[in-house]
Amino acid sequence: MAAATKLKPGDRATILLHTVEGALNSGEFEVLGIFRSFSKDYDSRAVRITLPAVQELMALSSVNAVVLLLSHTEATDRVAASLSAQLDLNRYEIKTWRELADFYDKTASLYERQFVVLELIILLAVLLSVINAVNMSVYERTSEFGTLMALGTRGSTVSRLVLLENMLLGLIGSGGGALVGIALAGAISAIGIPMPPPPNSSAGYVAAIRIDAATVLTAFAIGFIATVLAAWLPARRIARIPVVDALRHA
Repeated sequence: MAAATKLKPGDRATILLHTVEGALNSGEFEVLGIFRSFSKDYDSRAVRITLPAVQELMALSSVNAVVLLLSHTEATDRVAASLSAQLDLNRYEIKTWRELADFYDKTASLYERQFVVLELIILLAVLLSVINAVNMSVYERTSEFGTLMALGTRGSTVSRLVLLENMLLGLIGSGGGALVGIALAGAISAIGIPMPPPPNSSAGYVAAIRIDAATVLTAFAIGFIATVLAAWLPARRIARIPVVDALRHA
């Protein structure tokens, strides 16, 4: 708006608008500052003036909407519920920002579906890589397992040993990966990730990686469970292989 009207702080401008009865009214104001939000459409049309000035221009004494700004987004539902309990809902209508931000909800839903597909692809890649590593490890040690069984160790015991070994490896690997991921997320967030303006916006922003406990636990569980599942079939195969064939394996 400031660029379109070529106004800067210190300039004077006249605002012309219709009152509630339809008459024209005007007022002269001094530009005290220029603001910018994340919405390009909003910035192209919005002008901020004091409430008494607006009421004088529009010849009214009431207010049609009150906007509450919260310090924490997660408090939205709690504050809305508290207001609903205290106000007369026959006179007042309460709407959260999510109900008014249709574009945001659709964009967030689109990103969520994209991230689900990416997570599935990553999960498949992790599972295949773990299966390959476990199979190669068990295959190369077949003669060792054959020696154990030749000395009297039951095949079921060897199978449990393979599973236990991979459970420990999965626990250590997943835990170490989660810790490294948290450290990298903190370092990257400290530096910042410059992002271009999002859709319907004229200003970019600096993004950071949010460390979410549920996401970290999910990543840990995926690595651990993938390792255990990858070891299950090789462990069964080792338990059923004849001792002679296991000893001959090179």
